[in-house]
Formats: sequence, structure tokens, C-alpha cells
Amino acid sequence: MRKEVCLALLVIALIVGMFSMAHAVPSHLDKFNTKYGTAGSALDTCILCHGPSGPPLNPFGADFLNRTKGNLTFNAKLEGLDSDGDGFTNIVEINARTFPGDATSHPSTPPPPSDKKPPKITSFMMPNTSNSLTVSVTTLTATDNVGVTGYLVKESSTPPTASDAEWNPTPPTQYTFASAGKKTLYAWTKDAAGNISKLKKRTVKIVLTTVTTKAASTLSQASVTSAASRNRMASGMVQNRVLSNSPNMNQDKTNETPLQSAIASDPIQDMAIWVGTWFKVTMKNEGFYTGNSGLSNDRESFIRYLKIVSWNPENKVLDATLYEYDSISGQWLSEALPLQYISGNSLDFRYSSQASGDFSYGFTAQIKATMANGVLASATIKTLAGYHVQSSSDQASTEPSAGWLSITGKMIPESDVPALADTSSN
Repeated sequence: MRKEVCLALLVIALIVGMFSMAHAVPSHLDKFNTKYGTAGSALDTCILCHGPSGPPLNPFGADFLNRTKGNLTFNAKLEGLDSDGDGFTNIVEINARTFPGDATSHPSTPPPPSDKKPPKITSFMMPNTSNSLTVSVTTLTATDNVGVTGYLVKESSTPPTASDAEWNPTPPTQYTFASAGKKTLYAWTKDAAGNISKLKKRTVKIVLTTVTTKAASTLSQASVTSAASRNRMASGMVQNRVLSNSPNMNQDKTNETPLQSAIASDPIQDMAIWVGTWFKVTMKNEGFYTGNSGLSNDRESFIRYLKIVSWNPENKVLDATLYEYDSISGQWLSEALPLQYISGNSLDFRYSSQASGDFSYGFTAQIKATMANGVLASATIKTLAGYHVQSSSDQASTEPSAGWLSITGKMIPESDVPALADTSSN
């Protein structure tokens, strides 16, 4: 009799347990249907987590119950698993309305291959030197077997994580450093799978300088000797006046010149790589000067320093500054020198520069360069067909003077440039 009572109690306990389970499972199924909109679909059944006959749990149900995976929630970690090992993640199967716990039930299309290959940075470039804390990032490109989705640059070499807030979907065009000096910038890229590339780094030297700038009108009115006047002519410091008789300039400024036509039709490569570069140039008198009712066969030469400060892609102009030392005032003087692109690519191109005024000039020149490890390694500059200069305001003479000069030079590191900021100012 006692044995029969015990058996009856066991049956009752099993019935109660099954009743409780039958009520517990639908609550989870309701949450599943609410989140994924599967009510009334093939997945709206208890075999989503159980076998066809009920317990035990299938692989999806086991992962759902596991505290380190689903923990009784349909979270992102559970969605990213492939519980039944059929090659499709749980969320892919749920969206396809196939059972994520049954390896025989899966989408008809083959699963996408697992992407474990990180992107590769193909080019990372920036100027070697800068006189501003904000430095342009001229190039940051990468390739990936699927696609690059993020770019990141920073001063720390510590690798970022895929979830780092500093990632951007497009390459940066500039970076602002906190202080001047020799700085290193590190770059990474990532793909949609969270794979991160190896770092690339570039170094820039930031020197903040202040230079005394004098207008051309002030220089042209100085009382100096005719030889010093020719010195000023060589520096190309000019005012506005129409210049004629120059083989490099169109006499009719109202019509489009061949130069303008060439600029309009010739494609330009990435000229921004020149921003921040310095050239040490020699300007040499190459022809006879007229003045004081006679001819002067002068062969003086003058050292100048040329810095390319910006690139204007709309007007196709490299804006440069020419520096010269004025022995009379004891100051370094500067003058803007626009370099108008004509033709060629970023490592071998021709440009012109011209202006008119009391001092007028016009010339065409060529810059050629080589690169190493993604940065400019060397470069030369040379005028083509001479450099015409004309003066009409030399106070040492009532007559105009004109002549031909040449410009030659090479790119130098900023450390070889004189300390322009250390000179006295007015």
C-alpha cells in the first residue's frame, strides 16, 4: 500500500512539473515572437528550443539557457552564434524562418564565408614639415577583400579596438596636434567584420614661426643702388602693371591664353603632397640689363628660400612664399609667389608664375621629385626659357631696366632653413 502511494505522488509531481514547463516555455516563445515578428510562422512552436517530442533542449535552446551566452534572453551574442553548426548564424536562420537549433533546417543559399582577413593600408602620406599645429593628411587609402568601413589616426601607437569611438567611415583630411615639435601620427583601418589593419606611421616636424612681411610697394620705393635694385628684381617682389615683351606671357589679358587652355584640359594628381616643403633656390642674372642709357653684363646670383604653403585644387595653384634676407634692414622679408600648374603629374610637373607692376616678372619652371617609403625624398626646381624681370621705379635711375634671370634649386629639410623667426622686426 505504501509503495502505491509513493508511486501516485511521483506521478502527480511529474504532471505538475510538465504543467509548469508547459506554461514557462510559451512565455519565452512569446518574447521571441514579439522581437522577431515570427508569430504564426513555422518558428512559432516549442520545437524552436526543444526536440520534436519536448525535452531535452536542442542546441539553440541550450545556448539560450546558458548563462554565458543567451542567459534566457535573445541577445546579440546568441544571435551571432551558429548553435546547430550548419554554417548559418542564428539570426540568419531566424530571418529566413528556419530552425536555429536543427542542422537539417537552414536557408537554401550557401552561408557567406567567414571574413578573418584584415584590411591593408596601401598609402599614408602627410607633409614632412608644417608651420601649423593642424597638418593635412594628404593620403590614407586601404584595400580589403570585402570592404573598408573605418579609418582612425592618433598620436598613440596603442592599437584601437573595433568598437573604438574614434573610427570614421571616411579617411581624415587633417589632424591637429596639441603642440609643436617632432610628431608621429599612427593610422589604422578596419572592415565590417571588425578586422583591424596593421598600423602605418608618419612623422612631421612642426615649427611655429613668425616672419616680418613687407609689401612690394615698400620695397620698390627704397633708396638703394642699382645693383641692390637688381637684387630686388631677382626676388620677384612686384606691383600690378601690365607686362609686355615676355615670351611666357600673353599680351592680350582679356582672351584665354594657351596656358589657361592647357590647365583646363590637363588632369592633376595629388599636388597636396608639396604642402610644407622647402626649397633653397639660386637666382642668377643670365643676360644684359638696360639702364642708365647703357648695357650692364651682370652675373650676380642671390640665394632665396621658397616654401610651398598650400594647394588650391579649384584654381590649380600652389601658393608659395619666397624669403630673402635684406642686409640693409637686417630682416628676413617675404613675398607671396603663386605657382600656377600647367601640366604633368605630382612628381614631375610644370608651372608658371607672373605678376605686373613697378617690378614685373614672368617665368615657367619645372619641379621633378622622387619618393621613398611613401614620402617625398628629393626634388629639384628649374626655370624653363629664362625668367624675365622688368623695373620702372628704380629711384637710382629715371629709366626702366629689364633683364633675364634663371632659378635653380633643390628641396631641403626645414632644419636647413635659417631661423627666420629669430630675426629682428620693425
